[in-house]
Amino acid sequence: MSRGLRARVHFVLPAGLDPLLGGPRGRRAAERIPARALTPVLVAALVPLAVAVLRQAHCLDSGWQGRGPLWRVCSSDLLASFAGDGLGRGLTAYLAGDLPLRQSVGSGALMAFLGGLVPPGSPLAGSRAFLILWALLAAGCLLAGVWLVATMRGEPHRNAALAALSPVVALAVLTGPDVVGVTLASAGLWAWSRRRGVLAGLAFGLGTLTSSYPLLLAFSVTVAALAADGSVARPALLRLWAALAGTLAVGLIPFALAHPDTALAAYRAWWSAPPGVGSPWLMPSMAGVAIPAAAGTLLAVLGWALALGLGTSLTRLAPGASTPAQMGLVVVAVVLVTGKAVPVSASLWLVPLVALAGVRWRDALLWAAAEGAHLVAASYYLGGLEVPDKGLPAPIYTVFLILRLVAIGNLAWQVWPRGGRGLGRMPS
Repeated sequence: MSRGLRARVHFVLPAGLDPLLGGPRGRRAAERIPARALTPVLVAALVPLAVAVLRQAHCLDSGWQGRGPLWRVCSSDLLASFAGDGLGRGLTAYLAGDLPLRQSVGSGALMAFLGGLVPPGSPLAGSRAFLILWALLAAGCLLAGVWLVATMRGEPHRNAALAALSPVVALAVLTGPDVVGVTLASAGLWAWSRRRGVLAGLAFGLGTLTSSYPLLLAFSVTVAALAADGSVARPALLRLWAALAGTLAVGLIPFALAHPDTALAAYRAWWSAPPGVGSPWLMPSMAGVAIPAAAGTLLAVLGWALALGLGTSLTRLAPGASTPAQMGLVVVAVVLVTGKAVPVSASLWLVPLVALAGVRWRDALLWAAAEGAHLVAASYYLGGLEVPDKGLPAPIYTVFLILRLVAIGNLAWQVWPRGGRGLGRMPS
C-alpha cells in the first residue's frame, strides 16, 4: 500500500481499523485493537450469513428433500437431516443410540439437541424452525470467530475483515455443521497464542469431536512452537495434548462403549465410502474407471501423511518463521485436495486460516469464485445423475472440480517460502 493511499485509508476509516483490513502493522504496534474499530467488522460478519439464508429461499418454500434443492442450488445435508434422520426426536434419542446420524459425536449431539427444540409440526415447518435455530447458532459462531481472529497474538498478518466478509461463508455455513468445529479450532489457536495450553487442548479436543481437522491445527501449533522456542514451549505443549486427549476420552469413549454403532457411524461411513463429490479421486470414476473404496481410503490417508510431512518441512525451509496459522493453512489445504470427499462445507475450515496467514484479498476472492462455480457445477452434476438430459455432463463438472482444487492449492502456495516470498510476507 502506497503512502498516499495509506493516508487516505486512515482518513476514511476509524482509528485502529486499518490492521483489521490487512494493512501494515508496525513492529511495535499494540496487539490490542480498539473496540470501536472491531465493532463494524463484527457487524459485517453477519452479511455472509444473511446471504446464506437468502440462498435457501426456494428450499424454505419446497423443502430440502429430493432433487429439487440441487436444481435450485440450495441443497443442505444439515437441513435435509432434520426430516430424513428424525432430529426432532432430540438429544435423548441420540444419546440412547436411536438416531442413525452419519455425523461425528459432537456434531450429532448438537444437531439432535437443536432438533429437539423444534416445536411439533409438519416436516417442512420443522425444517424451517431448525434453519432459524442453526442460523442463530452460526451467527454466534461467526461473531466469535471474527473476534478470535482480530485478537489473535503471534499472527502479525491477521485480517479480521477477510474472516468477516469471506464469500465462502455464504456458500458453506448452512450446508453442514462445520461452523461450530471451525470456531472451536479457532479458539484453540487463540488460546495457544496466549500459551494457555490446557484451554487450547480443551478447544481442540471439543473441535475434534465434530471433525478431524482440529488435529491438524494442533499438529501445526506443536511443530511451529518447537521450531520457534522448543525448550520454552514443551511444558505448554504437553498440557495441550494432555487436555486434548482427555477431552476426546471423556467425550467419545463412554458413548462408543455404550452405543458403538452411533458413535462410530461417521468414521465407518468415511472408511467404506467410495470417493465422493469434490474429491480428485472421483475423476477416474467419471471417466469410467472407478476407484474402489479401499483405494480411495488409502489415497486419503496418504494425503494426511503428505500434509504432515509438508508441514514439518516448513520448519526447515523457514525455521522459526512460520506461524501456526500459516502452517495450518498448508496442512489443511493438502488434506482437502487429497480427501475422499470435499463438500462445500469443508472449505469453511480454511476461512480463519486464510484470514490469519496473510493471504491477499485477490487470492482469497479467486478461491471464493472457484468455490461458488464448483458448488453450482456439483449441484447440476448430481442432479443429472437421475436426469441426464438436464444435468451437467461429467467432463464439464471435472473442469470446475479441478479449478476448485487448484484454487485451494494456491492458498497454500501463497504462504509457502520461495525465494523470499511466501512466509513472512505482509498482505497487500
